[in-house]
Amino acid sequence: MLIESKSSRIWWITDLHLGARNNSIEWLDRMTEYYYEFFIPLVKENSKEGDILIIGGDVFDNRQSLNLLVMNRGMEIFEALSKVFTNGIYIILGNHDIHRRNSNDITSVDVLKNIKGVHIFKEPEVLNIGSSHKVLMMPWRKNRHEENETIRQYKDSVDYVFCHANITTLNFNRSVLIEDGSDYNLYKGLKHVYSGHI
Repeated sequence: MLIESKSSRIWWITDLHLGARNNSIEWLDRMTEYYYEFFIPLVKENSKEGDILIIGGDVFDNRQSLNLLVMNRGMEIFEALSKVFTNGIYIILGNHDIHRRNSNDITSVDVLKNIKGVHIFKEPEVLNIGSSHKVLMMPWRKNRHEENETIRQYKDSVDYVFCHANITTLNFNRSVLIEDGSDYNLYKGLKHVYSGHI
């Protein structure tokens, strides 16, 4: 499926993890401050007509339950973001967004789907940006074999990949190497690859 966007510029954030630290109210308040006191004012000051927002997964932290305060705060944040990004907010599912590790059917981000301009990618799709950029939007896949197969399937027809994936030879942090994930070599030849999760 090909989705059209007239945008020429993308804002990218990932791994919001709303509800982190066992639904800590203090942590949730800090995260809320980030959006209302930093990110949204930054976008308002620097955005241009047609800008879109891509979120690289893990909007919420707990895959098994969604705290009511966290859910409502998340909905409020996304409603505020939708007033700024009037050309669309595109969410790629992350591993924390899905209820079962091997299925993207049941997700916490479904609570955001009726907010104007929000589009949720549960399966890989191509987003056509501007007049010439084809972008693979690849949500969390159930295993590295499925990640590899998805990249093989789309690689020759897209320029960019936005995903939520483990990619071998990259690092989670300064000391932890990713050893189990999609094959780094499969991404060669693409203009840019952006991954949440890492």
